[in-house]
Amino acid sequence: MSTNRHRFIIVCIVCCAALSPLVSQEVPRDIFLRARSASRPSETIRLLEEALPASGSLRPWFLLELARTEGLSGNWKKSRSWSELQDTDSLPEEIRDHYMYWYGRALEEEGLPDRALILYKTRIDSKRASEPFAYTGYLRIASTGAEGVITALDAAFPLYRHSDPEGFINSRYLAGLSAVREGNWVFAESMFARFLELSATVPSDSWTSLRPWASWYRGWTLYRLNRYTEAIRAFSVYIDGWPGHERTWQAATASVLAAVQSSSDPFVHADRAIRLAPTAADRDESRLLKASLLIDRNRFDEASNLLLAVADGTGSSTPGAAAPRALFMLADISFRTNRLDEAESRWRRIIDRYPRDQLAEEAQYRIAEQWHVAGEWNRATSAYVRYRQVWPSGRFIDSALLSGADAWYRQGDRDMAILWWEEYVRRFPAASALSRAYSGLLSAYRDKSEWTAALRIAEAWKARLPREASYENIDDHIAELKLIRNGQNPDSAALRSAWNRAGKAATAEGRTAGLRLARSLLADFSTRSEAKSILEEVVARSPEVPDALPVQDRITRASALSLLANVARDDGDYEQSARYFLSAGRYFAGLDGERSAEALYGAADSFLLAGKRGDARQTAETIRATWKDSVWAKRAAIFLSGVQ
Repeated sequence: MSTNRHRFIIVCIVCCAALSPLVSQEVPRDIFLRARSASRPSETIRLLEEALPASGSLRPWFLLELARTEGLSGNWKKSRSWSELQDTDSLPEEIRDHYMYWYGRALEEEGLPDRALILYKTRIDSKRASEPFAYTGYLRIASTGAEGVITALDAAFPLYRHSDPEGFINSRYLAGLSAVREGNWVFAESMFARFLELSATVPSDSWTSLRPWASWYRGWTLYRLNRYTEAIRAFSVYIDGWPGHERTWQAATASVLAAVQSSSDPFVHADRAIRLAPTAADRDESRLLKASLLIDRNRFDEASNLLLAVADGTGSSTPGAAAPRALFMLADISFRTNRLDEAESRWRRIIDRYPRDQLAEEAQYRIAEQWHVAGEWNRATSAYVRYRQVWPSGRFIDSALLSGADAWYRQGDRDMAILWWEEYVRRFPAASALSRAYSGLLSAYRDKSEWTAALRIAEAWKARLPREASYENIDDHIAELKLIRNGQNPDSAALRSAWNRAGKAATAEGRTAGLRLARSLLADFSTRSEAKSILEEVVARSPEVPDALPVQDRITRASALSLLANVARDDGDYEQSARYFLSAGRYFAGLDGERSAEALYGAADSFLLAGKRGDARQTAETIRATWKDSVWAKRAAIFLSGVQ
């Protein structure tokens, strides 16, 4: 602004001299010259205040000079007060840009950027600006419209680049910053690139502080534009060009992420991030990032060495804020490598050492979950109970209640399972897994011969989730439970009668009745062969691709296939069992992901029992790829570790 300041001083002196007849003693020129030549700003201000007219055409000039002097002294509050004494309606046009500049700067410094922005925008929209101040002021603080304002600036001042090269180049930097705040990454990148290009050709002390920031921002904008290879190059230019700058660690870290996105080697950048980390805490963060990359590549030993340094503090001096996360990642490595006791020990270290850290809660849940996946029901229920006691309203309480109930049920404690499922239904009536809770409750109450309670659950399930309940033939359950409640015994003869009455397997209704009859017959070992024959009739002539079947008929056939698979496995026909399970999985797919995954898991297990390890492995891999977040995927991971 040095050229503009000289021009402004000359304008002030000339204009005030022209108006000198309005001053009774010293002429304005002498007052301005004496004020400016004063040795201290306070003396300058005293002279200007003494000569300040109470009114008249000279008053705006004196107020402006007072605002400028106070601003240069850093007294922005006083500078603002002088500007606010101006009568903007009578303000001479030739000083409006300078008034706006000093008033706007004072508003910015006083924490009122919104008011400054309105001031700048109003001047830009007037199209009467004779100086670039309004445009550069707007770009300095605005978060929108940078591209339009820089275009308007270049149109309003076509010779700006030649008349004030430093100001022109600086305006590109300001436009880049404004575009970053706006999220206009394409324009921001172009402005920073232009600034770096031009500032290299025009010497200025200003560039010492601005060029490293422009270099950093250019790399960041390229990263945000998903131009990862270019971003890595730009970050390297920045790091190598200004090795001590405050964002070099962030640039190295962003390079790691860019390398991952561009499928290039991230480790050279990860090592650089560790070296450049400014604090021990930042260095730990970089170690965690590198460890996560190693884990993704199954390089568990290398990852563990890094994580141990963070967890026990050997990488710095004492364990820092990242220690709980390092321990958590170590526990996860133990889980992935099927060292479950070690995983529990590491998760417990988080709980014991950092009980207030949010990872302590997740660690307790993961202990329960891992034993659930492993089928260790006693250890699972114990861990779920602990979670429920310590975090009764925790982030994972819904999953803990649902999975805990399942573990209690599989352990054989129907009463505890019922208590946990009932609490889940009461607390999470809109949960996506609500059907699983109802299904579990129905089974548990039936197992205990508590028919009235079972009927209550069946009717509530149908009322709340009719579509999902229909997949379990809920109407048949309700009809049967009503008969039992009324004192009748719907034995296999009644079920066989319904099977015959519905036309057996020739109709969808008959197939549903046959499924019910087969379930009843399977409860008695002496009638298992008859049950098997009925199930085979139900699934006979089932299409290879079930998509065209009605949903209910598809569910019936899938359920029959699952039962046949279990019968075949009990009979030692493992290959036939696997085929039935695969068909059941195909029929459940698209309707009930959990049951489809469960069927495929049964197929993998049967293949393994049949000695077909390759088929078992392929089936388990399908589960992991298709239902990544399900319990069955985690069981498949453990299963795979046993068949490697």
